[in-house]
Amino acid sequence: MLRLLRYESSYSEEGSNTSLADYVSRAPEGQKEIYYLSGASRSAIETGPYFEAFKARNIEVLYLYEPIDEFVMNHARAFEEKSFISADADGIDLEAIAPETDTNKEEALATDAVEGLCAFIKEKLGKDVSEVAASDRLVGSPAMIVNGDKMMTAQMRKMMKAMQQQQGADASAMGAEPPVKLQINPRHALVKNLAELHGSNEELAGLICEQLLDNARVAAGLLEDPSAMIQRNYKILEQLSAK
Repeated sequence: MLRLLRYESSYSEEGSNTSLADYVSRAPEGQKEIYYLSGASRSAIETGPYFEAFKARNIEVLYLYEPIDEFVMNHARAFEEKSFISADADGIDLEAIAPETDTNKEEALATDAVEGLCAFIKEKLGKDVSEVAASDRLVGSPAMIVNGDKMMTAQMRKMMKAMQQQQGADASAMGAEPPVKLQINPRHALVKNLAELHGSNEELAGLICEQLLDNARVAAGLLEDPSAMIQRNYKILEQLSAK
């Protein structure tokens, strides 16, 4: 049955599909996984933070547009001994498969500055994050949330909540949102500016940390109510406009 599946991918033209067998035939030596990303559209996937590292290394990613597709991946687990894995998963080592093609990357923050900033962000975000760390998977985005549970991606969690609501169950039955793993890009201008700001304006830096997390939640499909984010954004703009 898996041989009959067809998906768009980063190697195919928009509107054209590819098979799992063709994906495997193109995979470089040493690639043990079949990577996929779920999203509402091709543009939504390709402009998100999770695709950046794969694009920079020219590693193919399958595009899943239908909710049922993730159930298929989780149930099948693998194809021709290559495991299915969502590209938002934690612990993916792409450098072992292929190096980045862009050799003109911005200089990263110094290690001690990164460690200090991660500690500050963790302190400000508290129980909302389980871990804050630097990432080499980010290219043009300042931050992203990585999924530590390969079987429960953001899309799967949203589907579970929707199913509960359709069945008349309280969506809160799944419990409060668990803390997330936040990764930051030590080469991004926003992150560099935040590293300088947190020593001179802790209040504004704290608001930016919260905004950074909510922006990452939006990209991950985890933010259901944006009202608090919008009000915080106004506070940030107010402080910046007063300077």
